[in-house]
Amino acid sequence: QGFTQFKIAKIENENKVNIAVFNPEAGGKPARVTLFAFQTNTATVEGPLNSRTIFGATEANLLWNKTGLTLLIHSQSDIDSSNNSYYGAMGLYLMSSKSDLSMKVEQTKEGPVHAVQWSPVGDR
Repeated sequence: QGFTQFKIAKIENENKVNIAVFNPEAGGKPARVTLFAFQTNTATVEGPLNSRTIFGATEANLLWNKTGLTLLIHSQSDIDSSNNSYYGAMGLYLMSSKSDLSMKVEQTKEGPVHAVQWSPVGDR
């Protein structure tokens, strides 16, 4: 309920798709990304498989890797409440549908994240 974006990934050799759902920051509540699985042969939903709270995010770019098991989240907000950035708040997160792995990807340099993409192999 209240989601504004979702992204579906087919799982190879399985009758299943993974679904990432993004709920933006609203009404004082932080944004949230939640992962579910949908069994195509039985039309049943599993999950949530994993969930992550993201502060300062009104929109997000959701990117599944090639296998459909790991998700990159490039979150953004036009407003940076800390007033540290002219560009607003941005973040990069990694989530797994196979475990409780959910982490912020640390940057080597200070500044905004302009683009995010999986390698063609899908593992980096």
